[in-house]
Formats: sequence, C-alpha cells, structure tokens
Amino acid sequence: MPSDLVFQVLWVQLLSAVQEKLIEAAHQLKAKQASSYKMKVAVVGAGVAGLVAAHTLVVAGVDVVLYEKENTVGGHIGGAATGCVHHEGNDVDVGFTIFNPV
Repeated sequence: MPSDLVFQVLWVQLLSAVQEKLIEAAHQLKAKQASSYKMKVAVVGAGVAGLVAAHTLVVAGVDVVLYEKENTVGGHIGGAATGCVHHEGNDVDVGFTIFNPV
C-alpha cells in the first residue's frame, strides 16, 4: 500500500495531466470559435478537479460558471472551521475518508 507522500505525488501528477489536457482542449475550442462568439462552460462541483478545470478555462478566455451544492469549496478535501460543535477549538477534516479493513 503506497504511503501518503506517494499518494500525494501521484495525485499532483494526475491533476497536472488533467490541467494540461484542459488547456489543450480550451485552446482548440477557442481557435474554432468566431471572434464575436464567446464560449460559455458550466463546471459542476468546486472540488479540486472542478476548481482546476474552471481556472484553466478562465485563463484560456472561456466564460465559466461554477456550480457547487455546498456552501464551501474543496469537495473531498474540505474542512470545518475552528470551533465546530463537536470539536470545539480544533480544525476538523471533513473530507474524503476510506476505512480499509486490514
């Protein structure tokens, strides 16, 4: 089983690859569109992937609307602010958790 550091490195590499593909696709779409037409894209989810996708598209000159069902961004890597009800005075990670029986 890979360590947390290996997982983080792999995750960063995956996000970099996705970002490169999004940049390439955005540039291709931008080249195809007429100068009077500005593309509009909806990104669903403000987790890591959604934020990277939205940012990449905005940098490429695309109008982006970002939709998120929660009141905060971060998706599976979200956290609760200091002073939450059950853990007063501590920051609590409320993101993605896997319980893997060993």
